[in-house]
Amino acid sequence: MAKHVFSPDERFVVYLADGGKCFWCGQPLIFRDVQIDHVFPENLLEKVETLEDIKTGYALGEEFSINGFENWVTCHQGCNIRKSDSILPNAPQTLFTVNQLRARAPKLKAEQQKFLSRKRGGEILGQLACALTAGSLTQADVMEIMLDIPMASASAEVKIRIAEHTELIVPNSPAALSTSQGWKVHSVTGNIAHVHDGKVSGMIPNVVNPHESWRCSRCGEFGPWDGIMCRTCGNREEPDC
Repeated sequence: MAKHVFSPDERFVVYLADGGKCFWCGQPLIFRDVQIDHVFPENLLEKVETLEDIKTGYALGEEFSINGFENWVTCHQGCNIRKSDSILPNAPQTLFTVNQLRARAPKLKAEQQKFLSRKRGGEILGQLACALTAGSLTQADVMEIMLDIPMASASAEVKIRIAEHTELIVPNSPAALSTSQGWKVHSVTGNIAHVHDGKVSGMIPNVVNPHESWRCSRCGEFGPWDGIMCRTCGNREEPDC
């Protein structure tokens, strides 16, 4: 399998998003030493059934791309080698992390387009400067072109409404129980329901017999979890691996 070759703009955008630090160990690194790691290994592209199971089990969604910003993080060479092709445990903290990466992916894609636009803009300005210097283009020509360019209209305000999707909830699952306790379902991805109560949100299993790693050691409930915090009782704990 041919591995993805990261372009400078992809590396730069991910590097900035991770604050110039290794995603795995948190240590800073300079840009020239940056490596981009796949959270879910690239070799899954050769394992179609395994990849589909992971998309479902980790609530990644059908649109998830192994070679996309939702699966790329900054790392040291050493961390990259140590992680290798291992797959992170299916636990609340992992799901919280991948959910954050999925949420930031559209912004990173937009930043990449800005980066490329600035690069193209610089090339165009350089060509204009050469043409002006050579006398093949005059300042009057440039002004005439600029005056003919229409102004972009202001973007219309985008309103987002969170819809409930209770029809997707599996009966007798922890997700079903949460709705009777006042949580509202705003989306369901694979075996995971994303719920909110108007103030906070979390993730909770949408299967009848979820893995025990979801169970809170204090209250015994399966969440909802916001990272390492059980939203049922407020307990904070590291997930089982």
